Amino acid sequence: MKKNLNQPILNLDDKPVVNTEIEGQPPLTLAYVCENALLSRRRDDNLSGEEQVKRMGLALRIKAAEKGNVPIDLTSEEVVLLKNQIVLTYNTLITGRSLVMLEE
Repeated sequence: MKKNLNQPILNLDDKPVVNTEIEGQPPLTLAYVCENALLSRRRDDNLSGEEQVKRMGLALRIKAAEKGNVPIDLTSEEVVLLKNQIVLTYNTLITGRSLVMLEE
């Protein structure tokens, strides 16, 4: 399924959330949220090297689509992985907006 991950994450006033981690503070995008969620690790993660390489590969594909400003083709398994990682990484607003966007 094709997904446009370059969409901004909106706050409760439907205005783009600012990404304070990037110089110039551009809007926080779904692509950035997905990349960060895939690359984040928690202390209780027992990920194999194979799983880490898989996640990095998906993050690189998302980054390439983001740079090219094109939709990315994701499998249903990849969408589930993204959703699970976002839930574990982000607060309720970012999680809620991201999950809804991934469902569209």
